[in-house]
Amino acid sequence: MSTFNPITPVQFALKIREMASDSWWVYRHEMGPQGFINPIPRIVFYAQNEEAAQAWIEQQRRTQEGCVILVNN
Repeated sequence: MSTFNPITPVQFALKIREMASDSWWVYRHEMGPQGFINPIPRIVFYAQNEEAAQAWIEQQRRTQEGCVILVNN
């Protein structure tokens, strides 16, 4: 965000995926040129339940510069 561009572009998308009943992974997809999502994600957080993963994403929304979006399955 700047004086000439008041809108901060989305830089990445986060996606929660259940790997087992007590294993939830948060994937980060970088945004490529022209707003396309990079198809190769990286794992940025592990949680034991979905609520913990969602709480981590909410914390990232408050602390990260720029926008963070949640991609649902």
